[in-house]
Amino acid sequence: MSYKPFAYDASKSDVNTFTIQLAAALAGTNIKVNSAHAGWVRTDMGGPHASLAPSEGVTTIVRLALLGPNGPTGKFFHGEDELPW
Repeated sequence: MSYKPFAYDASKSDVNTFTIQLAAALAGTNIKVNSAHAGWVRTDMGGPHASLAPSEGVTTIVRLALLGPNGPTGKFFHGEDELPW
């Protein structure tokens, strides 16, 4: 039995929880806290057959980094789409 998938899934769940809690703690400030899903990116981890170039995978992250004061917080995004937890 491999514990690697369990550990990976648990770490993702922890990131989701931390995103929501940190966003709540910073409510009322100009700081926005969101999680980003870059997609399947051609990296050492994603491998050579991944569908996105690194320059494409970074677009969600850059968009979230440039959010204005009225932008969303405590959410999970891929591209322009908000994803369910």
